[in-house]
Amino acid sequence: MKTTTNLMKTLSTILLFAVLLSCSKDDNNNTDDGGGGQGNLSGFTFGNQTYTTDRGEYFDADGNAYVFFVDSNLNTVANAQFVFSKDFEMLGNGTYEFMEDRFDPNYNEDSNFWAGSIALEDGVPLNIIDGEITLNKQADGSYIISYTVSIQGGNVIGDYSGEMYAR
Repeated sequence: MKTTTNLMKTLSTILLFAVLLSCSKDDNNNTDDGGGGQGNLSGFTFGNQTYTTDRGEYFDADGNAYVFFVDSNLNTVANAQFVFSKDFEMLGNGTYEFMEDRFDPNYNEDSNFWAGSIALEDGVPLNIIDGEITLNKQADGSYIISYTVSIQGGNVIGDYSGEMYAR
């Protein structure tokens, strides 16, 4: 169990640095038109604090999809990250429940995700310990995504509406 915890902390730290280093100058362009649930309306709440995460990104590696929700203007390092055990384009619409041990015989790649973290204003990722995320790909290719997860210290409720950008 301690090895898994250390692995998750290391993975979360690597993913945080990947988020911070992957942005380029054109990433700061905000194309939100102020309506329709796109862009600036996306974010998450922890306690009494709300964080903007109005850009959705993903990358696939080793059969896993790493999904990120970040602030497109880099006004905060707060972010949400989720790891699924299949490539992003292979994820179907539906609800995925957290199950840390993806090698457990009960783990189902069509209904579980196996890792994730939430970073607040200090940028330190806190591992997800329970919860779910719901993906809904729209006909126009955009996504409506909602999640309710538990981290040390409480629950996080978030959503994202918009395009998902490959890294």
